[in-house]
Amino acid sequence: MSGERILVVDDERQNRQLLESILEFGGYAPISVADGNEARLETISSYEKGQGIALIISDVQMPVMDGPSFYQKVIEFYASKGTGAPLIIFMSGGMTDEQKTRVDGLNPFELIQKPYDPEKLLDIIRRALESSNLHKSSPRNPSYNPDIGFGLLSERPENCGP
Repeated sequence: MSGERILVVDDERQNRQLLESILEFGGYAPISVADGNEARLETISSYEKGQGIALIISDVQMPVMDGPSFYQKVIEFYASKGTGAPLIIFMSGGMTDEQKTRVDGLNPFELIQKPYDPEKLLDIIRRALESSNLHKSSPRNPSYNPDIGFGLLSERPENCGP
């Protein structure tokens, strides 16, 4: 699959540009915004135009509206339309225990520790899109296991990271 629209949400311009380059190299169509509020508006606008977003990649810590708050609003919006929200991959350079609990409670497809390996990131994106296409009606990742969750990738080096 290629050409899927992927929303990139990160307050750091360099991080957005790097992700855009990686996604374009992978054949995807990135849309990038600088904070959760912009991302919420872009997600709603894309949905209403019939140009859905296939996947979201979001930083956890951002000013204005952080990643978990943004994604909670996306879940609520899609639920109000009777459909599932796009899957999300969260990225973080570090989180407090409270932030990690909030992220885990949203059942992300993956939580990636920065810095990350671009090739492994593309593999995670491919798997997320395959999962999303197999389970279009699910508002959350159907393979999420509440007993083990999705820990930081530094705890699971086989998935991604340097």
